Amino acid sequence: MKIGAAKSIFVEVVVAVSAVVGVLLLACVGGGARTTPAEEKGQPVPPEEIRSYLVAHVGHAGFDGRVFCAYTTIAQEQHGTLSTLYLWTVCQEYYRRDHVFMRGSGVSAPVALVVDMLKGSPSISGHRMPRDGSFYADDVRAIFPKAHWRSILPVSIQETEEYNQRARMLEDEAKNEAARTFDI
Repeated sequence: MKIGAAKSIFVEVVVAVSAVVGVLLLACVGGGARTTPAEEKGQPVPPEEIRSYLVAHVGHAGFDGRVFCAYTTIAQEQHGTLSTLYLWTVCQEYYRRDHVFMRGSGVSAPVALVVDMLKGSPSISGHRMPRDGSFYADDVRAIFPKAHWRSILPVSIQETEEYNQRARMLEDEAKNEAARTFDI
């Protein structure tokens, strides 16, 4: 057996064991998780707090500009005192150079926000995102509920069109917020 093949099998085993341990842990902590479409249940965190978190932890200002984030909720899960918000996000940097409104660094990606409900008021305690490249699809499957994989990993023409429409809508939302901020 080649080293590359052995390494691949090892990685698959580690991922499988991690998934089983994660499921068992969730079952023990909260008696199981319930995934809820975003429309069914209100988000536990105010939208501005979510945007601020995304700006600070997901967006990047590569040109010394200001980052603006927009998101849409894909689903929400509750496990005991923890809630996970599954989002599609767009974070885009904007700046002015020589009186011209410019786009800088940007990202459009799914994000899973972990919200701690224990302290009385909900607070975002962390997030998970899929890694780039060959890890992306496996990470999506490890992080996000199966019922929503196809909205993140589209396979049909219709799913791809919906995926692109969602990204364009969020890009426009971030751009409009930047334009209001820069008074354009």
